[in-house]
Amino acid sequence: FFMKLGRDYFQPGHYSFNRILFASKGLPFDQLLFGLRKNKISISSFYLSLSPHPIPTGQEVLIDTLRHLNGHRLNYEFKNGYIAVNELIIYGGPNYPIKLELLNPFLPYYIYHKNHRKFPSNSIISLEYYLKYKNTSLFAEFVLDDFQIDNEDPHDLEPNEYGFILELEQVIKDKYLFTINYLMISNRTFNAPNLIYEKYIHKTLPIGHFLGNNFWNINSAIKFNHEKGSAGVQFSHLVKGEEALYSEFNTDYLDFTIEEGYQEEFPFGNNRSMNGLIFDVNYEIFNNFHINSSISYWFKSIYNNLGANYLLSINYKIYK
Repeated sequence: FFMKLGRDYFQPGHYSFNRILFASKGLPFDQLLFGLRKNKISISSFYLSLSPHPIPTGQEVLIDTLRHLNGHRLNYEFKNGYIAVNELIIYGGPNYPIKLELLNPFLPYYIYHKNHRKFPSNSIISLEYYLKYKNTSLFAEFVLDDFQIDNEDPHDLEPNEYGFILELEQVIKDKYLFTINYLMISNRTFNAPNLIYEKYIHKTLPIGHFLGNNFWNINSAIKFNHEKGSAGVQFSHLVKGEEALYSEFNTDYLDFTIEEGYQEEFPFGNNRSMNGLIFDVNYEIFNNFHINSSISYWFKSIYNNLGANYLLSINYKIYK
């Protein structure tokens, strides 16, 4: 049995900068986590308290709103990795309390949601897979926010909402680490069609990947490790459509009939691209003093950072 109560970051499973379900650089949560572990199998349940205002106030003011995220995780570890399934549910409202039954790690949220139609909520499921063989490792994550089964009225034309990442790492001669990954998150994923407090946002920042949704991205990098630090270079190419997380939920599909069908481009809306190189150096000058420098050069950008950008910091580690 294991348990944790307090404020901390929440990043279950394999660490990757481009994690989808929970951002690698996310904010801490007030949380409760408990579970059981036996041999190679563990099952856990968790609760995260979310901020009352998912988007900056001014767009919509929520009075006395409480927002909650419940989840559970089934994890199986094998010799060279693991496979895990997660299920989350977001709910809330004016002075809305925690639903204690959702702490049950054996309760399927999707079925609970279907059997309680008057309980507005947003449920998400995900699958993780990590495998390491000798000097090669593979990580995959698939997240499903919504999918359509019926085909009876225009509401059933809503495109599926999902995201996935595939990442490969290769250690070369024990000093070099080569990484390549492909990541995409479809339009509308993590947004909510009706209730603003069901958006997958905490303190105005995405709970999932920091880019939100409606984009695809490919990265490749090589890193050199030394006993005194590391150095690396990375190439990144991003294509992103219109903003689709903080804004209203797009319902263009309702303008079509079942007979007409509905298809949309991905990314949806006005596409913008960004590509460039990033150089990073971390070096221990002496006794716990580290210097970190980063130089990026963007050939195209969706932000105001074309050309060269610089960052330099000096850090000191304190050990007890």
